[in-house]
Amino acid sequence: MKNIILTGMPGAGKSTVGVILAKTPGMNFINTDIAIQKKNG
Repeated sequence: MKNIILTGMPGAGKSTVGVILAKTPGMNFINTDIAIQKKNG
């Protein structure tokens, strides 16, 4: 399956919807805000 990218205003529910979509078999959820924070400290 191809990637799904959610964009929108803060507080719009992107992370909530992303987690629900990631429950689809074979999909992972990556919150880019958290990934950037971890990489940059």
